[in-house]
Amino acid sequence: MRTQGERSWIGFVVVLVLGFGIALFVGYTTVPVEGVPLGSRDEASPDDPADPEEPDASGMTRDKLEATLLARSTELEKEIDATEELARTYEEQLYGAPLAWPKQVPHALSWPGFRDQVDRALGECDPDVDRVGFDCSEPPCLALLRIRSEDWRGQLITECAPWSEAFGTQTSGVSFSVTCADGSEERAEMIGAPLHKVLGESAEPQAEAMSRRLQARRLKQQMHWVCAGEEG
Repeated sequence: MRTQGERSWIGFVVVLVLGFGIALFVGYTTVPVEGVPLGSRDEASPDDPADPEEPDASGMTRDKLEATLLARSTELEKEIDATEELARTYEEQLYGAPLAWPKQVPHALSWPGFRDQVDRALGECDPDVDRVGFDCSEPPCLALLRIRSEDWRGQLITECAPWSEAFGTQTSGVSFSVTCADGSEERAEMIGAPLHKVLGESAEPQAEAMSRRLQARRLKQQMHWVCAGEEG
């Protein structure tokens, strides 16, 4: 779900498709006659296909088509905005509002610090996981991992100094499974430092809220998960 000010990928696709339609129509209607440079023909010629007032076979002029497509693009953008706002409202009703980041957090628990520390742990300890991404949309930051063996947790958490020294051996997170296109199943883990390390004394009253928010975060990642070999 997009954050405020961002254009959703759905909206981007809509604008792209409609823009392509406009470009295709304009390109088609402005191809010059072979051997005659564009712009050198009689602008008053009734059969000039570049004339924006000349209707096509459907009776619609180029200018009218452009205006119609742009108006429809605006309508679709508004529908997308309304749908996504409704989805945000339903999400908050089900899972509560997203937790707010405090004004200051230790560097290792911030988005850039957490990313760097996790990548260091993965590089030095080489657990049986693939790092897929991060979710730092709300505290705590969570690493998205594709699980490749049952031994991964010890390899990354308890036996890996770059992780345990920065975050401890207690974790926050949630796991899920995804069925891939070939019928196989992938296991995924969203894992990070305990909430109390980020929020301090205010963490305990928000423990229940965090539990609900983890489910919302899991659902988003599960819906958009891409299995190994299916990228691109």
